[in-house]
Amino acid sequence: MAPIPGWSVTAHYRDYYVGKAPRYDPITDARYGVVLDRCERLHRRGLLLDVGCGAGDMLLSAHRRGWRVIGHDVSQSARYLATEVGLRSGIRFDLRGGDILHADLPDGSVAAITLIEVIEPVDDPLAVLRRCWRLLELGGVLYLTTPNYNSLTRRLIGDAWRGLHPDHLHLFTPHSLRFALEASGFLVRRTLVSKNILLPEMILKRWRRRADSPHDHEAFLMAQALRRHIEQRRVLLLLKGSLNAVLRWTQLGDTLEAYAVKC
Repeated sequence: MAPIPGWSVTAHYRDYYVGKAPRYDPITDARYGVVLDRCERLHRRGLLLDVGCGAGDMLLSAHRRGWRVIGHDVSQSARYLATEVGLRSGIRFDLRGGDILHADLPDGSVAAITLIEVIEPVDDPLAVLRRCWRLLELGGVLYLTTPNYNSLTRRLIGDAWRGLHPDHLHLFTPHSLRFALEASGFLVRRTLVSKNILLPEMILKRWRRRADSPHDHEAFLMAQALRRHIEQRRVLLLLKGSLNAVLRWTQLGDTLEAYAVKC
């Protein structure tokens, strides 16, 4: 997408978490548990760096499993919220701000890095991936998610799709993301998968004929309610698993997910 005149990631996300309260979401915690399980199968536990740590949910999940953690986020409001989340659990997180390209961390010092919905708004995704490669120790794991431009949702609802938003400067397909990871020195160990479809967005677009922003509160509440409804019913969980299998095979899901290692 075209650059936005005067665009600044730091300025854009500075107050993103203002007014939000810390809360524990067991579904999110379980999801991060799966991510950490896979990271631990690929490499030993050590220092985990969560880039774009937000409210600190990943930091809390990893800390409870025995990882040492550092959170990095350009948003000052996110760091305030993550601090509160940690203190409520008796943890004082190491939280850092500024550009990850200039993070005060030695090369080869990190066992795992998580980049959850981070690379789409940055100026230079390749520079971020290469910086992550340098920060990781040999065998270290990078976990990454980002919107999938090939998604079925985008094809059905067009401009209302959450990925097509002014703050997303770079959008990836399975092929282009693999290329970016490999060009940055990574070996992709878990095949890039594309999963989930954003039903709330499609419902709002179809029935209300409106283009919702990716941070639309109503769509977010619908998505959270749907997740909880599915998680509480075994039949729906099985159906969700089958749907995700189809989306991975066709590469039409809304989210690209990758596990890559430094070799």
